[in-house]
Amino acid sequence: MIAIKPCEKDSDFLLVKQLVKDYIRWLNIDLSFQAVDKELSDLSSMYGPPDGIFLLAWHEDKLAGGVGLRAFAPGVCEMKRLRGNSGGEIQGT
Repeated sequence: MIAIKPCEKDSDFLLVKQLVKDYIRWLNIDLSFQAVDKELSDLSSMYGPPDGIFLLAWHEDKLAGGVGLRAFAPGVCEMKRLRGNSGGEIQGT
């Protein structure tokens, strides 16, 4: 069963940091134009209350993936860093 949980603690955001780094490595594209280093250094502000959230997907005790959401305009959000873990061992995320 898949459980979706918001990041709430510093340890959650450390998992996000690793997930985003894995995503960038997988893309094999230079994302410096997106100020990714700044984003990684301040994930809890970018994807925390009041204007953002980062959701982590868990399958049993394994991190299956995640996605960041943040306010873009009134009534509109931006979805960023959608990532599922690779390997095929986790189904349904």
